[in-house]
Amino acid sequence: MPFIERVRGSIKTHGMLQAEETVLAAVSGGADSIALLHTLAEIHDRVAVAYFDHATRDGESAEDGEFVRAQAESLGLPFHTDSIATERPAEMKSLSFEEYARDQRYAFLVRTAKAQGCGAIATGHHCDDNAETVLIRLLRGTSPHGLQGILSVSERDGLRIIRPLIEVSRADVLAYVDAESLAYREDSTNKDTRFLRNRVRHELMPLLESDYNPGLRGALNRLAEVQRTETAYMDAEARRFLDSCLNPEGNVVRARFAEAPLAIQRRALLLIAWRHGVRCEFERVDAALRFIAEGATGAYLDLGSGTQLCNGKHETRVIEETAPRLDGRPVALRIPGTVEGLGRTIATRTVSQRPTESFAEYCSPTRQVFESALLAGGASLRRVVEGDRFRPFGIGGSKKLSDYLAEAEVPVWKRPEALVLTSGETILWVVGHGIGEEAVVHNPTAPLVEVEIHETQ
Repeated sequence: MPFIERVRGSIKTHGMLQAEETVLAAVSGGADSIALLHTLAEIHDRVAVAYFDHATRDGESAEDGEFVRAQAESLGLPFHTDSIATERPAEMKSLSFEEYARDQRYAFLVRTAKAQGCGAIATGHHCDDNAETVLIRLLRGTSPHGLQGILSVSERDGLRIIRPLIEVSRADVLAYVDAESLAYREDSTNKDTRFLRNRVRHELMPLLESDYNPGLRGALNRLAEVQRTETAYMDAEARRFLDSCLNPEGNVVRARFAEAPLAIQRRALLLIAWRHGVRCEFERVDAALRFIAEGATGAYLDLGSGTQLCNGKHETRVIEETAPRLDGRPVALRIPGTVEGLGRTIATRTVSQRPTESFAEYCSPTRQVFESALLAGGASLRRVVEGDRFRPFGIGGSKKLSDYLAEAEVPVWKRPEALVLTSGETILWVVGHGIGEEAVVHNPTAPLVEVEIHETQ
C-alpha cells in the first residue's frame, strides 16, 4: 500500500482528525516531520505549520527554522515559530536537557494551537520511535501504562496530540521522502550518544537485533499494542470499581476497596492520584494500598505533590494542601439578635414560655435552649482547638473533645470543621451533637435563651 494511503488509514482508524478542523503540524525539518507535513497537506484541507527553535547547535536550529518556513510557504500553509534559549535554563532545573526541551516545545505547540483555533497537534513519531520508547521505559522501570508506548492519540492541556505516522517505520519514511525527492535537514545532535535515546537507537537496539532478536522492533510494537488494549479494558474496570467504592461525599470506603484483586486496587489508586494531578511511583502506590487497608484511623499518608490520604474509621479521604484554610475567628453571639461568621448564621432569642414538649424533643442538632444566666457573661461560637475538653451530658466526667468526636463517628478530616458554643472557657454545646453537663436547664422558672445555628446561604 502506498505510504500516503497507510497514513490515511491510520488517521481514519484512530479517529485522529475531524473534517473541518485545523491541525497544527509540529515540523523540525527532519525526514520524519517533512514526511508528516507533506502527507498531511495532501490528506487534510486545513493544516498549519509550527517550528520551535531551541536556539542550539551554534545557529543550526535557526537555519532549520528558516528551512521549515520555506517548506510551509511552498505549500501555501501558515507558519508559526518561537525561540527560547533552552540550554541555560535547563541547567537550572531538575530535568534533563531532553525533558526540559520537550516541555518547552509542547508548551509552544499548545499555546500556538489554541491561539490559532486548531483542534489537534500532529507530531512525526513513527513505529521505530515507539519501539525505542518501550525499550527505554523497560530499562528505567515502568508501569503497564508506560508499556503502551507512544499513543496514536493522546491529550495535552485540552488538545489532541496525534501521530499519523505511528504505524509506519523509519525506513518507510526515508523511502517516501526519497521517492518524492523531498529535501530535509539532519540534526547533528541526533548522533550524540550523550543522550539516552541516541544511545538506545545507535548502540543498544542494533546490538539486541543482531545478537538476540532481529525482529525486536516488531516485538516491542506488538507488546505496546497488546498493552494498550489491555490497559484500556483494565482502566475501565478500575473506574467502575472505584466509583462503586466512593460514598456520596467522594471518599473511599476502605473495606470495599480492600475486597478487590490487587491489580484493580493498583489501577484504582493510580486513578485517584491522577485525578488530583499526582504521578505515583510503584512504591508509593503499594504504600497507599496498605494504608487504605490497614492504616490507623486518623493517620495521614503523603501521596505526593501536596496531596495526602487521611484515614477515617470506615473511609479514606484525599486532601489537597491547596484547600482553603478554615476561618477560625470566634464569633460573639448577640442576645437577642443575629450574627454571621464561620460560615454560619447564629440567631438567638429570649424565650418567655417554655416549649410544651420536653427539651429533648424540642432541641435538635441545630437548635438548643440555655438558661439566660449561663450566657450573661457572653457566649461565642468557635472551631475546636487541640486540647479541648468537654463534659458531655450524662456521662459524669470529662473527655477530650477529639475522643468525643471520634466516638460520634465524625470523620477525622471533618473534625477541624466542628463548631462549639462556649461561655468563657466552658464548652456548652458541640454543634450538631450533644450539650455539656453545664448546659442542662435545671431551674424550671429561669429565663431562657434559644440559639439556632444554620449554614449561611
